[in-house]
Amino acid sequence: MAKRSSNVRYSDVEENFDNEYAASAWKDLEAEEVIEYTELVLLKDVKLTLTGGVTGVQYIWNGAGSSVLLDKRDADLIIQKDKQRESCCGSRTSKYFEVRS
Repeated sequence: MAKRSSNVRYSDVEENFDNEYAASAWKDLEAEEVIEYTELVLLKDVKLTLTGGVTGVQYIWNGAGSSVLLDKRDADLIIQKDKQRESCCGSRTSKYFEVRS
């Protein structure tokens, strides 16, 4: 019969596991980015569905006055495009949205 020998104590294994898990969790926490949100209110009485250019998330508004909380990066692109459509007429205000922060 083979003789089993072990120089490792359970408490050592548990401590190393806990330290490795904590270090991994801390790295994950440090790597997480903080997401800022912006609320956009639709000014037109239409149902509008847009996909965020940065995140790929689909946002849906259901008529005038409806609002959606969206990633600020997506909101900035949507507002920028909205303003580009308006620039032909000399106005720099959003035609479709009102921003609430």
